[in-house]
Amino acid sequence: MEDRDAARLLAWGRIAIGGVLFLMPKRAARLWTGGEQPDFPTNMIVRGLGARDVILGAGTAAALESDRSVSTWLQASAAADASDALGTLGSFRELGKLRAIGLLALEVGATVLGLSLAESLE
Repeated sequence: MEDRDAARLLAWGRIAIGGVLFLMPKRAARLWTGGEQPDFPTNMIVRGLGARDVILGAGTAAALESDRSVSTWLQASAAADASDALGTLGSFRELGKLRAIGLLALEVGATVLGLSLAESLE
């Protein structure tokens, strides 16, 4: 797979996940944390994270389609993924070992991939 194709896949995956977070915050929070969360402020926070991911994904996809520099969008996305990983580390016990390890694998993997793609597509 070419780097531009991998970046495109990463961008559209981010848009899809962000859309689910935004449109179904209660269900997304339950899947994410494993437990019921109060409707407010959880819905507000999850929707905000969803919107963040849609914006980062859309910016990345738009840069790829217009042949503009995509590295800044990939770096910003990697920073968001790294901050998610820090949040997971801070909640490791509450999440449970299996869920926390799965989330960390996804978050750290996306961070590393995003940074790698940003460097190669610079």
